[in-house]
Amino acid sequence: MENETGMRVQRLFEDAQIPTKGSKLAAGHDLHSSEDIIILATNPALVKIDLAIAVPEGTYGRIAPRSGLATKGISVDAGVIDADYRGEVKALLVNHNSMDYEVRKGDRIAQLIVEGLDDQDWMEVEELDVTARAEKGFGSTGLGVELKEVQSTICFLQANGNHQFYDPFDINQHPILRKGQVLLSNMIIAKASLRQFEQDFLSSVKEAAMEDENWMRRKEEFDTLTKEEKELPKQWSISEGLLYYKDRLFIPDNEDLQTLIAKSCDDSKIAGHFGQEKTLEIIT
Repeated sequence: MENETGMRVQRLFEDAQIPTKGSKLAAGHDLHSSEDIIILATNPALVKIDLAIAVPEGTYGRIAPRSGLATKGISVDAGVIDADYRGEVKALLVNHNSMDYEVRKGDRIAQLIVEGLDDQDWMEVEELDVTARAEKGFGSTGLGVELKEVQSTICFLQANGNHQFYDPFDINQHPILRKGQVLLSNMIIAKASLRQFEQDFLSSVKEAAMEDENWMRRKEEFDTLTKEEKELPKQWSISEGLLYYKDRLFIPDNEDLQTLIAKSCDDSKIAGHFGQEKTLEIIT
């Protein structure tokens, strides 16, 4: 007899992969693509996993992004599996990059997290109870970000050869993240917009690079390879005199510049880093 209280999964095709956990205490079960597919730049795509999934009554399944893909600009949208749904499950992936992204059969593309829900009936009242917060809305409680009266200028998690970077100016982001200088975390980066590095900052990088012998030596090697029409080392690129490694702006060894970057961080619990004070301690 079918166990209706546990999580159940049905393969719709023989070679479909059952969800797996990366570790015993992992919150999510990894979902694997059952097809090779190209997700076009700045476009969404439904990716098949060839499974039907049933979660226990009183819970729902949330299809969430994997951090490894989030840092590459691939997010997951529209992912809820109701306890009474018995159809095919697919993952809606969104490519936020300026280049196409290839998904191969067997790749881990998302994770399924089973969460409890509070399914109480709504009760209409004449008025709501009074709280200290009252009518204060979006951005009123804060996210632990220290605000500064400056525009967001830099984010170093994912730059590319066009000098673009993930920026918090996105209507889907918490309004407080649109102010001050912030370093986006993995959970934010997938839905962030792209904008250009400010020229003043790029000029500072170039000036600092002139004093970094190792940086200059590497650039000279790359310039020579480029003139000889040879390939650069794997995962390295050069654009307008600036070096990039794994699509990230390669910062020269300069304390002032590194301090500027550290000060762009915040101490929010969602930031995914040590926090400003610890970061400064490490690099200085």
